[in-house]
Amino acid sequence: MRAQARASRLACGYTETNTRSTIWSCLAAHAAVLHLDGIERQPLGAKCSGIYDCAKVTDNWLTADLLSPLKISHSRLNELRVSDLTEKGYQVLTQSREAGVDIFAKELRSQFVFFQGHPEYDALSLEREYLRDISRYLVDERDDYPTVPAGYFDTETENRLARFARRAGVERRPALSAELPDRTLRQDIAAGAAATGIFRNWLKYLSDGSRATSPPPPR
Repeated sequence: MRAQARASRLACGYTETNTRSTIWSCLAAHAAVLHLDGIERQPLGAKCSGIYDCAKVTDNWLTADLLSPLKISHSRLNELRVSDLTEKGYQVLTQSREAGVDIFAKELRSQFVFFQGHPEYDALSLEREYLRDISRYLVDERDDYPTVPAGYFDTETENRLARFARRAGVERRPALSAELPDRTLRQDIAAGAAATGIFRNWLKYLSDGSRATSPPPPR
């Protein structure tokens, strides 16, 4: 993480003086706030993985006209705490009861926006990560069997995956990954819907700033 912070130091310096706004996502967000304000991320007891309802807690141009709560994918082993962020002047925009801080921001010379989650994930991103983690367990690259992503698979799929997890604990072997059960996603995950609105508002913010600072066209 310290290496990430060193890289982030260069990125923060450039973007603060050369952009109107910058988005920092997931690990980059953690590294950026460590550099900017010395805020340390905190390890979670278990991986935060799933699609969570993230409610708007502050009015902001970034989330204007978006229905609350937003459905946002999260996939991480660490977190930033609300109290640590607000103490250093960050504004929390969206938050989940289960996943914690989602989107937050800080006004510097550039408007910095931070995602702890992944609004950009497509419908199958969490499934790919989950299957990767199962494969790592089966080949002894991790000790614990991964938890099913929250709010992601339908009930029947979760039941089939639970039975497979019990079997994997007894028959742990790489070839077992070929026998994973069929999977169906929930109908209400709304993959990409939040990202469309967030990035639309962000691009509008950039565009409005460009018009405001651009010289008038020649006559």
